[in-house]
Amino acid sequence: VKLSYSGYIPQSALVGSYGYQHGNSFLPDWNWAVGGVASITIWDWMKTHYQVQASKASLVEAKENREYAREGILLGVKQAYFDLRSTEQVIVTGEAAIMEAEENHRVMKMKYEAQMATGVEVLDAAMMLAKARADYHAAAYDYWTSLSRLARAVEADEAAISTAKPLAGRCGGER
Repeated sequence: VKLSYSGYIPQSALVGSYGYQHGNSFLPDWNWAVGGVASITIWDWMKTHYQVQASKASLVEAKENREYAREGILLGVKQAYFDLRSTEQVIVTGEAAIMEAEENHRVMKMKYEAQMATGVEVLDAAMMLAKARADYHAAAYDYWTSLSRLARAVEADEAAISTAKPLAGRCGGER
């Protein structure tokens, strides 16, 4: 904006030269010249006025864009944080589902050995246990992905991610 106000200020220039020329009998061997120019544009003042107004509008737009970008970054950080918290809850639920499926599988095996359940029921229990474990590992993967997104949103370094401890569950793959 300050630069666009320069159209109101007269422009000036100072020019000088110094030279040597040998062999011309009409001019001295050493010569020099100094000149100056000052100019002001009188009829284009409204042009300068509109340039100043355009600069002010550009400044307002740049400030709004900066605020929009700041809000976008803040939203990204909040979203990454809430995604991380959500995956923590899925991990806790997954651990409970694994424990329930393990118990169900154990009971079905005992019933099968006592001839109170069929082999299909034992296979169903084993399938539910495998699905619970797969869901748990998918949740652990989602947890680490969410942690990476959060680290990227807050521009954390790689060392901070690698040393991070799970906030819930055993996301390290113990199961």
